Amino acid sequence: MSDPGLAANRILRTFFAILGTILCWVPFRLLARNGEFVVVVFIIDVVIANVFTVLNASIWPDDDMAKWWDGTGLCDFQAFITFPLDTLYAACIFAIMRNLAQRLRLKRANNLTPPERRRRMLVQSLIIFPVPIVQLALMWFVTSNRYAIAPVIGCLGAFDTSWFKVAVLGIPPATFAVATIPYAFLTWKRFREISKTTKVALTANTRSSSRVRQRTRIRLYQMALSIIVPYVPLQMVFFGVNLTTTMRNLHPYNYYSIHHNPDHPWSAIIFYNSWDVAFSVMNQPWINIFTTIPIVLFFGMTDEANEAYRRFLTRLRIGSWWNASKNVQSVVKETSEDSTLPPSELPNPHRQTIVTSAGPFIPPRHSSKYWRQ
Repeated sequence: MSDPGLAANRILRTFFAILGTILCWVPFRLLARNGEFVVVVFIIDVVIANVFTVLNASIWPDDDMAKWWDGTGLCDFQAFITFPLDTLYAACIFAIMRNLAQRLRLKRANNLTPPERRRRMLVQSLIIFPVPIVQLALMWFVTSNRYAIAPVIGCLGAFDTSWFKVAVLGIPPATFAVATIPYAFLTWKRFREISKTTKVALTANTRSSSRVRQRTRIRLYQMALSIIVPYVPLQMVFFGVNLTTTMRNLHPYNYYSIHHNPDHPWSAIIFYNSWDVAFSVMNQPWINIFTTIPIVLFFGMTDEANEAYRRFLTRLRIGSWWNASKNVQSVVKETSEDSTLPPSELPNPHRQTIVTSAGPFIPPRHSSKYWRQ
């Protein structure tokens, strides 16, 4: 009989992974159009991980090993790419926060020129891609078996418990996570500094491109911060668990014993029951599922995103209710704006003249008799 808890975990992760992936489409398009290269790569990374989550939970739903597929092809690919994807996730968060700190340090009002944008993209690529690529190239040397399979979690990598595995797979994502913290502090500090000088100017010119860029930066910072706060501690916990497991069975690295040991063939595929898989391993896919929440929250509910939803619903011929709702909101907004005068047009009691039978009368500067303060 299937474990009810395992079945519930499978159903929930499948549903929310599919939902989050679909909802990431509009933020992905908007951020790609605005040239946010690192955030686009980050969303692609999250979507790929969620697709793997759905496939694994659907193909291996329970502990009935007699019905399991051996995973040939899919697991060969996934077992090699999962750790580099995890490192890419951490590297993107680091690059996003670093980029925000750099932008705020420059304090420029105009857009980047095309050569500057290309240079920024090159620098960001050199930050996020080299380490995952190196990990992918070294994966053959640290895997102790072809791969393993467990229910719901699906394809797993099987790794050698040596110092080399810790250096290649354990340290890089933890390093990126820790290195993000000072940039997060710098970004917060610089946001506070510039907000005092730019708030009035940005409020006065609501349609300026500088206001749009400022809002995008704020959303990026809020999105990254909402991910960093839970992610960095979790990443350190995962690193500690992996390090403890490795140290418990630590042995010198030996390539021959990994790939040419007749008693333990590398090509073997290992099947695990659900109770043999650690809680942290079984539930690690939830990190990418939960990551879709801040992505959608900060970039899937903007005016641009709402317009994209409206166009999509209009194509499906079900957008009439959306248009009616937006029209009502627009009328309410315009009425509110018309009924509120800007500060420059508000009556000033110290500049008003009251005409009486005795002639014009100017109230005293601090009088409350004629003007309620």
